Amino acid sequence: MSEAGRAAWLAWKLRTFGDEKSIWHDGLGVELVTRLRGAARADALAMLRQGLALGDVHAARALAAMDDHDSAAAVRAALDRSAGNERVWLAVTLHQRHREPALASHLIAVLQAIDPQQSWGAGRFDAAIGLRHFAGRDAEAALLVAVADAQYLVRYHACESLIFRWKIKPPSITKHPDIFAEIRDDAGDHALARERLRALARRRPIA
Repeated sequence: MSEAGRAAWLAWKLRTFGDEKSIWHDGLGVELVTRLRGAARADALAMLRQGLALGDVHAARALAAMDDHDSAAAVRAALDRSAGNERVWLAVTLHQRHREPALASHLIAVLQAIDPQQSWGAGRFDAAIGLRHFAGRDAEAALLVAVADAQYLVRYHACESLIFRWKIKPPSITKHPDIFAEIRDDAGDHALARERLRALARRRPIA
């Protein structure tokens, strides 16, 4: 693609979604394009396909949210190439459009990938958040393991996702002080926290 085409895509992306820092901080606002209709939708699809051709995973995620059938194969290819939080949220977006429990494998792979250069768990806590949207034993098992993760944010979001999945009340780990006291401390008894969380699930009321 020409430099002019690349520049046009980057300018459109900036106008539509904001800069990379705001996307990282606030998330990709896919609703800004999914709500479009008619000519405006066609124009957005054309620009997003251009971004996808340039290898931009944000374009892939927006196209997945728009359920663009013409780009489906390229979006799947982008998922296979992606990594970290971009891989997580592209898989989640695809799952939200067409329920595909097997896509949880992408999040589990990110969650279980330990990178000593990422001491604060970048991408991995996104995976712990995203797994709440996937049913199945593999997703649940991965979250249970993550309750004892070395990174606090991973532990915290794994607990939050299990509480969400199991419909535990109150719906926040901070409202269960005996568990939260263990997971917020790197030296806490994380295995005990996991067992207490399981006990809460066993006692939850039947919906």
